[in-house]
Amino acid sequence: HALDKCGIPLLVLELNADTVRDLKQRGVKALFADARQPEALEMAGISRARSIAFTFPDAEAAAAGMRLAREKNPEILVY
Repeated sequence: HALDKCGIPLLVLELNADTVRDLKQRGVKALFADARQPEALEMAGISRARSIAFTFPDAEAAAAGMRLAREKNPEILVY
């Protein structure tokens, strides 16, 4: 909500279909996709993104996603 209030565009990639549905019902742009997959990041527009945040509970999965994001967009800010 804070990003939206600041006018920062947001797209959520999520593997839980119920969460995706709930987000969409609340007006949040969300895709049922795995952010560790190159195709998912490309579909989400990683090449145009200014920043990306990973909230994976698994540190290895988050690190893999971060490496991939940097490969696709070396200028991206990663959180």
